[in-house]
Amino acid sequence: MLNGRAMRDSKTSDMIFDGPTPLELLGGSTILLPGTVILSPPPPGDGEATTPSVFLHPCRTVALAIEKTGTPTNPVVADAQPLNPAL
Repeated sequence: MLNGRAMRDSKTSDMIFDGPTPLELLGGSTILLPGTVILSPPPPGDGEATTPSVFLHPCRTVALAIEKTGTPTNPVVADAQPLNPAL
């Protein structure tokens, strides 16, 4: 959610891999510690693909609802020194 607006609404059954497969693939070559978050490519609903396009800007709030886990909410803040000074 971006400022309370749902940008995507999908379930793990819409994903290419089921829940355990990425864990199996990553766990074979990486140590997964408790609390590790694994992010996968997004389902449809990217802000750039919407009309009009929606982008993250400082002072906005991003919330990621994770079923049976919770909804962490994070403010968007400006980078002290952007990677691209032209931005």
